[in-house]
Amino acid sequence: DKWLIVGVTLLFLISSFRFLITDKFNSHAYELFNGKNVEITGYIASVAEIKSSTLSYIIQPEEILSSSDGIVLKNCKAKILVSTVIKENQPIIEYGREVKFKGELTKPAGVRNPAGFDYRRYLAQKGVAARLFTMEIERTGRVKTYSLTETGINIRNRIVYVIERSLPEQQAGLLNGMLIGYREGLTSEVQEAFTDSGLTHIMAVSGANTAFIALPVAFLLKKLRVPTNLANILLICFLIMFVFITGFEASVLRAVAMASLFIIGRILMRDTDTITLIAFSALILLIYNPYMMFNIGFQLSYGATLSLVTMFNYVKKLLEHKFIPPVIREILAATLTAQLGVLPITLYYFNRISIISLLSNLLVVPLLEIITIGGMLMAVFGQFFIAFSKFLGIINNILLTFIL
Repeated sequence: DKWLIVGVTLLFLISSFRFLITDKFNSHAYELFNGKNVEITGYIASVAEIKSSTLSYIIQPEEILSSSDGIVLKNCKAKILVSTVIKENQPIIEYGREVKFKGELTKPAGVRNPAGFDYRRYLAQKGVAARLFTMEIERTGRVKTYSLTETGINIRNRIVYVIERSLPEQQAGLLNGMLIGYREGLTSEVQEAFTDSGLTHIMAVSGANTAFIALPVAFLLKKLRVPTNLANILLICFLIMFVFITGFEASVLRAVAMASLFIIGRILMRDTDTITLIAFSALILLIYNPYMMFNIGFQLSYGATLSLVTMFNYVKKLLEHKFIPPVIREILAATLTAQLGVLPITLYYFNRISIISLLSNLLVVPLLEIITIGGMLMAVFGQFFIAFSKFLGIINNILLTFIL
């Protein structure tokens, strides 16, 4: 159809133009201050990131003052990554707090070697155009509220608090990763072991985890006899809130975008095509943030989803054998199909392939639904009775320990 070709071409050109404009803006932002000592006033625009002895925040600057020539820039658009050394008894600065600090502002480097890591583009995915190291970050009395973002972070912190009080450290770290993508509780050795065994996907919130969390909510709304259209709207609102709780994880954005479009189709009483949902959700996310195209999580999520949609039934048919039970055949087919979809991406970025991933996934995948739903119940009821969360955690602790 000629109009389809025209439409696709037009969307491609618009998207390309938007990316070029965004990339040019990010590349040239704060060039005037590059390599200069500056004084910055701005607001904390991310949760704190702790790595060994370094504490980092993403800052939304309000004012930048060059110490050498007195140049002042106000109403800044791009963000800045600021890092400082962790000091004893140093408090974590909350989201939205106004801060002041000094240091040398530098533009992040791009690719240094062919096919190497592009640090500039990595930061650009987060809207960051420059970085700075400072010895001290001074807090002021002002706080800027960010409504949904702040609410999502507060809920996220409450979930982490409940899970960490209900389970041993490593088990809590794994469950928090599965529920909300928070992996701070897991040691680097454990994370490396998950990578080697082809189980990295369970440490992050995937589309399956999102479904396991959303389905009980849909079931509850049905049992409460909420009108169908209202229930669908409430479910979309819940999914959007879940995006804020998980910190805009690429796999969650993909799953929520697809689910929301599917639900909107039901509200409008229209049939939905899965391939169309995948393509349209990707288009929406790339319009929202063009740099997401280079996000590994984005590529892995869509690679696995496309592979499952297009090849699952074919792979399942190939595995039909009287010695393979139907349940195991389903898991094997899903694992094989997803692995085929992400294989080129993992080889390109990580230069490795797990030869035991089929076995490890066969042992672990059947437990994910039980753990995720159990973890959700722990997170909810633990807000009122931590003892009940600990009681529910007994079964989850056994399953999580088995996985570890």
